[in-house]
Amino acid sequence: MTVGVTQEDREIAADVLVHVDNDPFVGNIREGWEDESYIVQAFARHRIASTRAAAERIAELEGALEPFAKYRGSDEYIRSASDDGLCQAVSFTAGDYRRARAALQRKEPGA
Repeated sequence: MTVGVTQEDREIAADVLVHVDNDPFVGNIREGWEDESYIVQAFARHRIASTRAAAERIAELEGALEPFAKYRGSDEYIRSASDDGLCQAVSFTAGDYRRARAALQRKEPGA
């Protein structure tokens, strides 16, 4: 099964072939005539997988930090220091803090 290919996928595949073995089909790759070739498909699959992984990581971080979102402008929150606001701030659970901390401290592969 083939996946959708972008011009960037074609360019990197062509660049690799030029540097590895001066493949005569580099022009065809750049023009989109070889989108089903193994190397163009490999780069397209890599792009799709890495984009998906990044989107999943962003969603994980957003979910973990969601309980804290309304305090994003914390300077204004601290200046107002209303009793109601203070009660809301202490209503975070230990689980909220643990999830946020774990998400923020998780290392990416290769980082």
